[in-house]
Amino acid sequence: MNIPPNHSPPELEQFKTEIEFLLKPRNPRSHSLTYGIRRLLRQFNLQTAHTENEVIHEACLRGIKLTASGEAILCPEAWIRKTALNIVREWSRQARRQTSIADKLKKDKSTNQESLVGVEVIEANFRAVQVALQELSEVDLAILQFSIEGYSWKRIRERLILMGEPEQTEAALRKRKQRILERLRKLYHQQTLPI
Repeated sequence: MNIPPNHSPPELEQFKTEIEFLLKPRNPRSHSLTYGIRRLLRQFNLQTAHTENEVIHEACLRGIKLTASGEAILCPEAWIRKTALNIVREWSRQARRQTSIADKLKKDKSTNQESLVGVEVIEANFRAVQVALQELSEVDLAILQFSIEGYSWKRIRERLILMGEPEQTEAALRKRKQRILERLRKLYHQQTLPI
C-alpha cells in the first residue's frame, strides 16, 4: 500500500516506522516474534499450510488499514502478536470447517446407501476429481483454494507474491483461474469417460 507521505495520517507513518524497526533482520525482537508465530502455527497444526511470513504480512496489512483510517496503535509489537494469534485462529477455524464439511459428506455418503446415485458412481467421481487435482501445479491449486475461500484478487495476488510467484495483474489472475477450471474440467472428464 503506497500512500504519499503528505497524505498519510501520522498514525500510519508511526506504525510503519515501528514495524520496519521491529522486523529488521538483526533485531532480537524480530526473531522472538517469528519464533512465537512459528509456535502458534505448530500449536494450531497449520505449519504445513502457512508460514510465519504470511502471518506477519497479513497482520501488517491489517495494521496499515487500521492506522490509515486514523486509529492509533499504541504498542505495535504487542498488537502484531495479538493480531497474529487472531489470524492463526481464523485460519484454524477455516481449516476445521473445511474438514468437518468433508467428514459430513463422507458420513452422508456412507449412511445413504439407497440414494438415487450409486455409491460406486460417487466414489468414481470423487477419484476422478482427486486425479484431476493432482495434475494441477501447486500454484494453480493455491489460486483455486484462495478463490474458494473468498479472497479478493488483490489478496490472492499478494499471497502468490509471498509464495515466490512473479507479479501478475488481477485481470491475468482471473483469466488464469478460468483456464485452470477449464483444464480441471477436461481432466475430470478424461477420468470419467468409459474406455
